[in-house]
Amino acid sequence: RVLFRSHFKPKSKYPLEVCKWENLYIACAHCQKEKGTSYDEKLLRPDESGYDFYHYFYYDFTTHEIKILWSLTGEEAQRAEATLRIMNFNHPAMKESRRLSYEGFADRPDFPLNYKTHRFMFE
Repeated sequence: RVLFRSHFKPKSKYPLEVCKWENLYIACAHCQKEKGTSYDEKLLRPDESGYDFYHYFYYDFTTHEIKILWSLTGEEAQRAEATLRIMNFNHPAMKESRRLSYEGFADRPDFPLNYKTHRFMFE
């Protein structure tokens, strides 16, 4: 998987944030492309204190989609929705990639977790 350096706040809209470390992330090609110059203050930051993917989302093993937890309300639900929309986690190619990964590793519990693509499904 190819990784890119990505600006959390797009440099075209936030030129003063370009060289700030807290604005730089490593992103896969899909996330880099989907996010592009989009930004919303509600977007979840994976480096936030206390951030936990499973607090906001769950993996649907039947559709291979990332879904928002139904129990979220108010601000948390809005943040999860903004993140799902901007990052386009359920793009058909991403769902297919997760499906293939799941099917390839589901019957191999002894395979090292760090080497599994989409390892969040197996944690």
